[in-house]
Amino acid sequence: MRRLALLAPLLLAGCLKFADDGVYACVPTTGKDCTVCDQATGWCQDWSGVKLGAAQLRGIWGSASDSIWAVGSNGTILFWNGKVWTSQGRQAPVDLNGVWGRSPTDVWVVGNAASYLHWDGASWGYGVSTRLWTGRQDNPLQDLLAVGGNQNYTWTVESWGGSAFWDTAARDWALFFDYQAGRLPLYGIWSDSQANTYYVGQAGKVFRDAAANTSGSGVVELVNPDLTTPRNDLYAIWGSSPTDVWIVGDGGIVLHWDNGPAPATPLALKGNLPSRARAIWGTGSNDIWVAGDGGKVSRWNGAAFESVPQNYADNLRGIWVNSKDVWAVAESGIIYHLER
Repeated sequence: MRRLALLAPLLLAGCLKFADDGVYACVPTTGKDCTVCDQATGWCQDWSGVKLGAAQLRGIWGSASDSIWAVGSNGTILFWNGKVWTSQGRQAPVDLNGVWGRSPTDVWVVGNAASYLHWDGASWGYGVSTRLWTGRQDNPLQDLLAVGGNQNYTWTVESWGGSAFWDTAARDWALFFDYQAGRLPLYGIWSDSQANTYYVGQAGKVFRDAAANTSGSGVVELVNPDLTTPRNDLYAIWGSSPTDVWIVGDGGIVLHWDNGPAPATPLALKGNLPSRARAIWGTGSNDIWVAGDGGKVSRWNGAAFESVPQNYADNLRGIWVNSKDVWAVAESGIIYHLER
C-alpha cells in the first residue's frame, strides 16, 4: 500500500482504481496498484486479493509491516512483503478460516474439513487431522475455525465445540476439550504468555483453560454478563496480558476479563459497538482495534472505544495492527489498510 504522502497527486486526480504510481504493485505482471484511497479518512482499499482470486478473506496475521499473511476461501493464501501482495498458490482444497504465527518461519493456518497448514519459512506443509474426532457419530472431519497459541503450544478450535493442541511428537492435533452438552461452534481462541488459553463461541460461551490444567476436564466456563436471549455469539478474542483479555461478538458486544480470583468472577461488559464485531487485535492495553460488519472499525484508547471513520461499507472478518499499520480483510476479498 502506498504511503499517504505519495497519494496526493492521485487523490487530486480522482483516485483511479488501478492507477500506477511506480511505487507499489498489485499484481507483479501488470504493475498496477489496484488501490483506491479515501482522502477524508486515510484508508486505502486494495483489490489485490480479488485480482489474485480471493472470493472471500477471513483471517490476517503478521510478524512485521513487511511480513503479513491473509487467508480465505478456496484455499487462498496471500503474502505482503511490504510492496506487493502475492498469491502462495492453492495450498489446500478447502476454505481457510484463520492464520497465526510465532515468527516469519512458524506460521499456522486452519480450515474446513479438519485441514491445516504450516509454513516453516521455505514451504507449506498441508495435512488433514483424521484422528481427532473419529469417535463422533456425525461427520468426524470438523471445520477448524481459529488458531492461536504462545511460545510453547499451538491451539485450534472447531465447529463442534472442541479444542486441540498440536502434538509435536505425533505430528497431529490432540483433542483437549470437547463440549459435551451439544454441538457448539467455537469461533475464537487466544493463549497468553503464561499458557492460559481461552475459547469463545456460539451463544456467548467463554471457556478458560488455566495453565495448571493438564486435561480438558479442567476447562471452566467464565460468567458472561450478557443478558440477551439467546446470548450474542462471540467471534474473536485477544489480550495484551493475562489480566487484560478482550472478547467481541454479535450486536457489537465487548467483554473484558482481568483474570479474576475465580472463574465465578464475571466478565466485564464494556458496551456495544455499532455493528457485529468479528475481529480484534492490538499492540497493548491502550491500543486495541475491533473490526466488523459494515466496515465498522473502533479503537480502545485505554478509557473508551472511539470510532475510526472508514467509508467502505464492507464486512470485515479479520484485523491485524502494529505501531505503523492497520490491516483488515473482508468477505469481498478486498484488503483494507490505514497507515498510522
